[in-house]
Amino acid sequence: MRSNHLNFTRCAQSTPHGGQPAGSVLLIVLVVIVFLSLGAYTFSEMMLIEAQSANLYGRRVQARAFADSGLDYVTSLLDNDLPVGTLNTYNDATLYRDIIVQPGDTPRAQGRFSIIAASEADLSRKSIRFGLMDESGKLNINALSQHSTSTARTMLMGIPNMTDEIADSILDWTDQDDTPGDYGAEEDYYLALPTPYAIKNGPLESLDELLLVKGMTPQLLYGEDADRDGMLDSGEDDGDLSHPPDDANGELDLGFSAFLTVDSREANLRSDGTPRINIASDKLDELYDQLLEEFDEETAKFVVAYRLFGPAVDPSSQRGGGSSGGRTASNSKSTSPGVGTGSSDGADTAQTLQQDDVVGTGQLGGQTGEQGASTGQSGGSSSKSGAVAAGKAIFGGQGQVTRGGMELSGGAKFPVRSIFDLVGVSVNAQIDKTQKTLESPWADDPGEMRDYISALDDTVTTLSEENLAGRININEASIEVMRGLPEFTEELAYDIISRRKTSLDGQSLSALAQGRDSVGWLYTENVVDLETLRKIAPLLTGGGDVYTTQIMGYFDAGPPLVRIEAVIDATQKPAKVIKVREMTPLGIGYPRDLFSTAE
Repeated sequence: MRSNHLNFTRCAQSTPHGGQPAGSVLLIVLVVIVFLSLGAYTFSEMMLIEAQSANLYGRRVQARAFADSGLDYVTSLLDNDLPVGTLNTYNDATLYRDIIVQPGDTPRAQGRFSIIAASEADLSRKSIRFGLMDESGKLNINALSQHSTSTARTMLMGIPNMTDEIADSILDWTDQDDTPGDYGAEEDYYLALPTPYAIKNGPLESLDELLLVKGMTPQLLYGEDADRDGMLDSGEDDGDLSHPPDDANGELDLGFSAFLTVDSREANLRSDGTPRINIASDKLDELYDQLLEEFDEETAKFVVAYRLFGPAVDPSSQRGGGSSGGRTASNSKSTSPGVGTGSSDGADTAQTLQQDDVVGTGQLGGQTGEQGASTGQSGGSSSKSGAVAAGKAIFGGQGQVTRGGMELSGGAKFPVRSIFDLVGVSVNAQIDKTQKTLESPWADDPGEMRDYISALDDTVTTLSEENLAGRININEASIEVMRGLPEFTEELAYDIISRRKTSLDGQSLSALAQGRDSVGWLYTENVVDLETLRKIAPLLTGGGDVYTTQIMGYFDAGPPLVRIEAVIDATQKPAKVIKVREMTPLGIGYPRDLFSTAE
């Protein structure tokens, strides 16, 4: 009996599980539960974050889709064959602001887009407009090759902070020769760099390529506008406190990119898409027939007679003429526009304003202005002999070709640089072997011109190219772009700017823009005289067909907002989107309360 008792006591006092206290199991279980709970909480938190991220990503995809819808919307507007002046591309809040794409029951579900540009008329750079930016308001780098080197450099030098070195280097980068400008650089310079690369020697595809040009820096190209919205933000006016560096002077330095482009051009067509009549054509029989069908016999006779015999008096001596002085009818052959004027000023204007070579635009008989300046009468005789040879080539050298009683086989002897060369002038013509004086059907009276110039500009052209690149839109060009143009003074540029009818409050400008689709408004509104208009008109246009737009895609409430920039080419039908860039990584740019009416 004792033996059994002792065994029982020994068993009762022994430690279970190899000597571990009995309460440790409970502690381990509690620790495991805590860790499992923590894991479950972390997993739930991660799943919640993932769900939020997925939701935000989905909303961002939707916001981008809203912006893309805005791009399709703009393209379809540009595709419509609307009468001239009907579509207001510059500023129309009803057409471009807060357009609903996705209706929703709540503000967070309803999606919209707005089409925005910074307002150039606001010198403080604090407001926006709703519309597109016409690329023809900028200086086209790729079109500078149409001009002499000195003229092209002068045009570039109108841009703030431009230097002779950078201007010449840009011209060397885009020309097709290996001769550097006075301050420029050709391929040998770039191949000698620590990281060598080849020079382009051709047209640019984007402005970013300019960063490869000698002397160019991102600061010069893009200025202080880090988010590329054209507005002065707080971070762009605080010195070196935040990116980008700026001078904190309360003004926004936009850099060269605000004044340069590689895309501007316009379709050489009527507003209804049909071909214009080229009054500079050397096929005078076809020209006569086209004018007769479009206008009347009087108009057809006058235009063809002008091409054959030139003005009875140099247009500069006509009403509104400038300082170059008049010429008698006997000298008219050597003093027609674009031939030799016997004056270096007139010759240089003829050379530069008709893209330096009237022959290159389908206008025979136009030797360079330098030749005309030095040879006077010989310039006219040279152009005459060239025109006769061309006439024989055109008409096959067989028999006579006549229209309106005029013999055409000798070919055109006088070029036309713009329609304004034909305004308010007379022609002494041989019609049916009789000397007759023909008066222009287009009077040089500003009031009368106001009635006919838009339709006339839409109907005729002096250029044969299908698309015209590089002409400056006088209705949107900045003071910096205009002051570099030949024959432009600072005073003239500011006068044009002051006469623009713009609005900062989103008001539609369609009605105000009527009559400004032709550069003739510079004369009808007494900005310049007729002779000055004749000189500058070949460089100018009333509007282009390539547009840049910034589009915001967003919900009425909540994030995200998406901003894209696109370039649309409307010289073709249908209009084509040629460039798209996501701008959101640079920042939202425009404050929501400026473009959204949602509460």
